[in-house]
Amino acid sequence: NNGEVIGGMIEVVTTKSSVWVSSLSVSPQEMRKRVEIITANGAQLVIKPLKIPGRGKQLIFKGLQGETFSLITENNQIVKTKNSDKNGNWYGIELWANDIQKAKDFYKKAFNVDCKEDTFDNKSYNYFMLNNIKVGGLIKNPLTNMDSQWVPYLNIQNLIGIVEKVANLKGEVILSPNKNIRNGSIGIIQDSFGAILCIQKK
Repeated sequence: NNGEVIGGMIEVVTTKSSVWVSSLSVSPQEMRKRVEIITANGAQLVIKPLKIPGRGKQLIFKGLQGETFSLITENNQIVKTKNSDKNGNWYGIELWANDIQKAKDFYKKAFNVDCKEDTFDNKSYNYFMLNNIKVGGLIKNPLTNMDSQWVPYLNIQNLIGIVEKVANLKGEVILSPNKNIRNGSIGIIQDSFGAILCIQKK
């Protein structure tokens, strides 16, 4: 994004659809311990360790409700978004879970996070908290035809422009900006292979 690396893409030929994978960076020592904790609490390692050029070793898991996430070892070139206020940079991540309580229990045990319930748009909303810092959101999965999944948010100022491009590129617009939903500040799009992305104007 304007010269700054904000993400990556890998090809997995055994799959028929695409998905965004949220990655937690850890040290090699912590990775070994974290893998034991994650698998002991029911998640499955679904792809053999990947060596990502210029980044490190990545392990990809499937959570208890089908959501995909990963661990990646730290190095000096790992992707880190420095400014979420910059147009086109990542704004945050949110877990769309079929079972909210099951998600809370798993991530608390696997990642030592707490959950805080709040109200957003006059509706209940949950945050994952680590050391009193919000590290992710948690909502009831709004899609009835898909498994639970982690969904990233991208900071986009021209929401309408992106929505129009998605339609022209044979993607799907799940939600166009609507004043009745978060005051028109959000859209939800899906690429032609199934990956879902939220775009939000800050």
